[in-house]
Amino acid sequence: MASPTTEDPLVREQLLAQQARAEDRRDLIVRGVRQVVVFALFVALLAGAYVGYKALSDSLDDRQTDWPVVGSVLPRGDNLNMPPLSDIVGQFGEVPRGQTQTYARILLGEGLFTLREAAVGFVAGVVIGLLLAMVLVRSQWLDRGVVPYI
Repeated sequence: MASPTTEDPLVREQLLAQQARAEDRRDLIVRGVRQVVVFALFVALLAGAYVGYKALSDSLDDRQTDWPVVGSVLPRGDNLNMPPLSDIVGQFGEVPRGQTQTYARILLGEGLFTLREAAVGFVAGVVIGLLLAMVLVRSQWLDRGVVPYI
């Protein structure tokens, strides 16, 4: 970017600060778009690997050959063990028997519950750690006796 040409140093400083903020916003947007694209590529590669493995397993089943890895270590690619991706994605919008919410809503609720548990555990760990650190800093006797075991 071209630097602003003005005689007043205050105006010049404000223009430079404004340009820096604009560049920071642009960099933030570019970084966010890049992260979304990388995540989408990862999901697409994962889906491709799933479909490819399923197709490989189906083709081995058609030839009635025994491949030592498929079926013994890894699951066969039949529709019972590995349903088509369209069936998996379609299930997110369906309501399971005996429930009032869709699978997606249930998974979101369970995920938020787990996130809350993790946050509470993190806060508890920080509080207990800080309290323990403060006690150990105050007492040299405890410091020498407890620190080797911590």
